[in-house]
Amino acid sequence: VAGVSGRILPHFRARRPKWLSDELLPFLSIKEDAEKHLLLFPETPIGANMAFTRSALVAVGGFDPAFDKSGRRFLTSGEVELAIRMQNLGLKVMYEPALVVYHILRPERLTKRYLLRRCIAEGKTEALLVRKHPWIITPEDRRRYWRMFIDNLHTVLLPHRRSPQYFAKVCWVALHISFVLEELLLSVLTSAA
Repeated sequence: VAGVSGRILPHFRARRPKWLSDELLPFLSIKEDAEKHLLLFPETPIGANMAFTRSALVAVGGFDPAFDKSGRRFLTSGEVELAIRMQNLGLKVMYEPALVVYHILRPERLTKRYLLRRCIAEGKTEALLVRKHPWIITPEDRRRYWRMFIDNLHTVLLPHRRSPQYFAKVCWVALHISFVLEELLLSVLTSAA
């Protein structure tokens, strides 16, 4: 086993907002699975609770800094990209629910503005991941992605369909739009070079 990841439970430093549905908790690095299992993409470790052997990190060349926050750049998923490279080399990363951390969620991360920024960053990062590792998204994945986008957009645009999950749908729409725009930008930049 090259690495391990565990449960990440929320420790709210302020009252949990009513609009913060469980669907949005993964965007705050919360993971509460109860079963031990092998992590295979698209399921990957989350940075708030993970550990790797030194030999595994050396084998894949460590973290790629292009996939994480730096200065004003608000990207995510350095651990996802690392796990993809580990999986490509046949290295195993396990999920062990007995390994528990409490992730402090400060008030500034419990705002709609923060979560929208996080979802937009997630979309951009996903486009960069697909660019570096094209095999991670199949044609069927793309079709499923577009269906999910259309369903979420439909919910967001029709006020009478607003549900308790409404803000989660807004976040997913922002993520999808960000992904598509970043893919287009990367495509244009590549063809212009």
